[in-house]
Amino acid sequence: MKYRSKLLEDARNAEKPAGNNNSGISKREIEVLKLIALEKTNDEVAKLLFISKRTVDTHRQNLLKKLQVKNTAGLIKAAYELKLL
Repeated sequence: MKYRSKLLEDARNAEKPAGNNNSGISKREIEVLKLIALEKTNDEVAKLLFISKRTVDTHRQNLLKKLQVKNTAGLIKAAYELKLL
């Protein structure tokens, strides 16, 4: 559970740098990605980050394209391989 709390805290902390990010992923996309990894729905992500559900949908689609994956499982796998999570 400490892991989940840390991810949630990091996702809410917009000031925290994204680390070695050569993939062109924005800080906000990293925040969304961390919440996706915590199994949050798009509605839950939107409420936590104070953005619209449509914006979350857009971030998710951009992440899929940037990481060149087809689904959420691939998204999480690629994020771990790139040490984004």
